[in-house]
Amino acid sequence: MQNPKQTYRAAIADCLLDIERITQLLDSTADAIHNGAQETRRAEVESDLKRREIKMFVCEIAGTVQAYIAWLWAHEHWTIYKIVVDDTHRREGVGRCLYDFSLLQCLKIKHSPFVSVVSDLIAIGFYSRLGFLKAQLKSTPEPDLSVQLMLLNFTPDSYTLPYSLSET
Repeated sequence: MQNPKQTYRAAIADCLLDIERITQLLDSTADAIHNGAQETRRAEVESDLKRREIKMFVCEIAGTVQAYIAWLWAHEHWTIYKIVVDDTHRREGVGRCLYDFSLLQCLKIKHSPFVSVVSDLIAIGFYSRLGFLKAQLKSTPEPDLSVQLMLLNFTPDSYTLPYSLSET
């Protein structure tokens, strides 16, 4: 359930604070630590914010962006492109609330019969709790055992939340 100090909104393409904070969140992930190149991540964030097929949303807690999610519209459905929650706010429901808020916003833009995510093994539990199920890939020459495709089927018109989210 949402904390009263949490607000959810679309990320703003020309807002330097959004760009900086999203880049910082990405820099804190294990993948980023191993791959370096902070300047590249910042440029990717700026580019993603301007792409029409990507929608990005943030969660602010006490006025500071503490989580963000990016959705990609491709192949006639929404896919979670990236989701990052600051370490200090994990296991507090921030990711779940941000996911719920952002999914509803995306469905207002375009209806989707299902949503998908390619998850690393660490996040499979998170996506499973959201209702995603593991999907079998039909044919992959060399499957990447470090990631898992997961799908969530639902009827978009019937997707509602059991609680309310504030939007700024």
